[in-house]
Amino acid sequence: MKPIKKLLTISSLAVSIFIVSCSNEDDSSNQQECLADGFSFVSTVTAIQLSFNRVVITFNVTNNTEFDFDTSNGSIPMEYTILTTTEENNTVETAGDLAIDFLPSMATTTVQLSAAYVPGQTYTTFELTSVTCK
Repeated sequence: MKPIKKLLTISSLAVSIFIVSCSNEDDSSNQQECLADGFSFVSTVTAIQLSFNRVVITFNVTNNTEFDFDTSNGSIPMEYTILTTTEENNTVETAGDLAIDFLPSMATTTVQLSAAYVPGQTYTTFELTSVTCK
């Protein structure tokens, strides 16, 4: 075999191996499943907005899964439900979208979630009752 032909054969073989190895890459970063169970929420600050009858709760949110959470790459967006209670023992349930589009595996970010309470009553506590996929 002539040296040029041998070089072209080796180059073609190398390109073929590269293409095959790229197509067999683990595509586990493209998650089409719900990762809500793998997230943890720790509240750090609660601010009461008296004029709006709302509380704003700051949470440290950690992605405890082995996967990056990335809605632009197929991760399913999440929503939350918070139950607030007043001194008068009345409750209000508030649902909303979790404003996280990207959170790498094992990383933590901070989010603020808002919840209503009964107007004219005194807010006492909240409970994050659920985080689910939409």
